[in-house]
Amino acid sequence: MAVVVTVAKGYDLGYIWKTHDHAAERGIGGYYLNAAQAGEPPGRWWGPGAQALGLTLGQTVQRTPYDAVYRQTDPRTGAKLGRLRGRYPTFADHLARLKAAEPHATAERLIELEREAAQATRQPAAYTDVTVSFSKSISVLRASIRENERRARLGGDRQAAAYWAEREQQFQEVLHRANWAALKYLQAWAGITRTGYHGTRVDGREPGRFEPAGLIVTSWLQGTSRDGDPQDHIHNQIAPITRTYRDGKWRALDTMSVRGVLAPCRPSPPPRWNASSRASSAWTGSHARTGAATRSAASCRRRWTPTPPAPCRCAKRNASSRGRGSASTAVRRPRASCCTSPTTPRWNHARAKTRARSTGMCWPRGGTPRSAASWPTSRPRCRTRAAPARERASITVAGRRPDRPRARPQARALAKALTLVSDQHPAWTRHDLLKQLALVLPPETRRMSPEQAQELLLGLAEEALSGRTGEVVCLEAPEWPPLPASLRRQLDGCSIYSRPGVARYATTAQLTLEECLVARAQAQRAPRLPGELAARRLGTSAALLEAELRGRAHDARGHCAPRGMRLDQAAAVWHVFTSPRTVEVITGPVGHG
Repeated sequence: MAVVVTVAKGYDLGYIWKTHDHAAERGIGGYYLNAAQAGEPPGRWWGPGAQALGLTLGQTVQRTPYDAVYRQTDPRTGAKLGRLRGRYPTFADHLARLKAAEPHATAERLIELEREAAQATRQPAAYTDVTVSFSKSISVLRASIRENERRARLGGDRQAAAYWAEREQQFQEVLHRANWAALKYLQAWAGITRTGYHGTRVDGREPGRFEPAGLIVTSWLQGTSRDGDPQDHIHNQIAPITRTYRDGKWRALDTMSVRGVLAPCRPSPPPRWNASSRASSAWTGSHARTGAATRSAASCRRRWTPTPPAPCRCAKRNASSRGRGSASTAVRRPRASCCTSPTTPRWNHARAKTRARSTGMCWPRGGTPRSAASWPTSRPRCRTRAAPARERASITVAGRRPDRPRARPQARALAKALTLVSDQHPAWTRHDLLKQLALVLPPETRRMSPEQAQELLLGLAEEALSGRTGEVVCLEAPEWPPLPASLRRQLDGCSIYSRPGVARYATTAQLTLEECLVARAQAQRAPRLPGELAARRLGTSAALLEAELRGRAHDARGHCAPRGMRLDQAAAVWHVFTSPRTVEVITGPVGHG
């Protein structure tokens, strides 16, 4: 299921109430939006910080406690929670300062000053908005349920209306529980507040502590987008104040930890799915995807099944054309299909033809070899007839060994995730691996419970990061002297003076490749010019250029070589011409030539 997660700052506390109090406008969604005319369901409280204020999990959000909490006030006693947010200069303050600097500004100049004042104006964010958007198939299914309830209610069928209303409530619970599963992960890795002094750095690290704290979140489920089409998404408004577990004090939320977990990572193109494509653009997608897919299937008696790849030529000739884009569309096998399993990779004729010619195998003009003994070891996409089991077992290509037994699906998924995350980032974090791992989980996870699927996802990530497989290496320097257990977090075993989830990792294949590149770049076998010959070509002497290389470049900017270059530029060119290394790197400021 495609789950897209975005994070942004929120300033208007009344915006979410406008979208829930007013009826949705009709748009391109047609009759799907008729059921949304009555508004969206109310928001719900979540988080350990909310429970500390007497707000239970899943409780309906009311306007009075909502405004009090996000203004850092206890809704029960009215006491202030933590320090007040910083006050930045307002638009009027910036404009007055700019006008005082230019008292004789013209009317046109005043308009420019107003624009500059608007750009310089800052205001503290009232909350952090983390939006979880579900797939279009999920949105259309829920919209259909709401439409059935509306039609039954208008037709006077109370029994049918009650049935569909109950189904819609169950679907809301499915989406909220999937969202809460993602918020639990966010609470574990981003529910952080900073204590102590963080205004300086010692050896590149802040001397203050990063301590766990309870989040305060309100979740708002909406069924339509701004364009008016069905789109189920949940706005999670995270309050800027948290409750520290250690001493119970209210402190500011470390938003850098939240953005570190939600850092965007460009996913590779996911495989196509019938009612839900397995794409995930953030850590929340991996948790919300598994929860929504399994729970919606159980509650609505639907099964999310993977769509096979595009059919081969013989299937296209025999199969009838059907529409695409519908949630109920299924790919039907042709009557005389010769296709293999849907999970078989697509048969590449050009690649097979090149491989056949390299091994001396005859390739007929028609395109594919007709003899079963001429097939490569990898199974093709299409066959004219199936070879017997004994015959297939004896099929080999000259110069190649038979295929090795396939690894278990979890190992293949982990290896593919490591390849994808290495392609995106040479050095990556734990959250980056989870994003890519959610893309390649085997289809068998659809039949698991949400808890089992999430446990499998986290277990595969921990297995890779532990280093037991030998494929991943931690790039962080070892701590010295060793810290006592009281100064380590139970979450990851790291120091409480470091932000959780920032450790960088890399694969051994990536490090080996970089070492090979460095070794080749430092090889002393490149063609070069003699020093005196290169200096004469540049119109100066080798001794002067060597002295220039040992000195400062800005000391010789006024001296020019006869060839039109400055002396520091000529020294850099001379060094490249006379260096035996394969690669030389020159770093200079912009416009330096």
